[in-house]
Amino acid sequence: NVCADTIRVAKGVYKPAVASRDSAFFFDRPVVLLGGYPDTGTPSDQERMPFVNETVLSGDIGVVSESSDNSPTLLRIIGTKDSSVVDGFIFRDAGVNEGDIVNLIVNNRGQTAVRLVYNYTLFNNCQFINNRGATLGAAINIDEIAACSISKCIFINNRTPAHGGAIWFNGNRLKITESVFENNASDQQGGAINIQSGELIITNTVFTGNSARSLAIGGG
Repeated sequence: NVCADTIRVAKGVYKPAVASRDSAFFFDRPVVLLGGYPDTGTPSDQERMPFVNETVLSGDIGVVSESSDNSPTLLRIIGTKDSSVVDGFIFRDAGVNEGDIVNLIVNNRGQTAVRLVYNYTLFNNCQFINNRGATLGAAINIDEIAACSISKCIFINNRTPAHGGAIWFNGNRLKITESVFENNASDQQGGAINIQSGELIITNTVFTGNSARSLAIGGG
């Protein structure tokens, strides 16, 4: 998208806040986010290596390694008029606790590592690791006339007490290619992915060890 701002990010760990769990990185206009650059000098695009120069968006705020105070959401892209691109990032350790699930039961769709509403977003070369959702998708929640394309991404150990261990989708079109879903879990529908509406296209993608714990409604 030629109209989008481009933000190039060096390797490192980035958090939406020091202690405020209500904070998240937020965009309401088209953006191209590129991670994987070296953290010294003035690196060129040719030096960009996302799986070597790890660029991490982490929810581990507050007390380090204490999951009860982690940020529930890392990135929100809401209402952009054109497509956005997120390439070369690791989203990890976004989390909710039992109190969050009780208190946010009315408006908890946003309690997920990445929240997408009314937009088209492309994810390339990203990893989603150890995220805990409130109900609908732990890694990515896609809602309200939205579409999403996911390519060469990895989803590992994401969990939700309701639907969509990794992804919850209620939009127009979700396309997934050359990706891996491993050990994601939900307590209800869709251990890896839960589709409420729209078209789903999956090609050359591996699913292993995903589980939906409710045998009555199941679906890994």
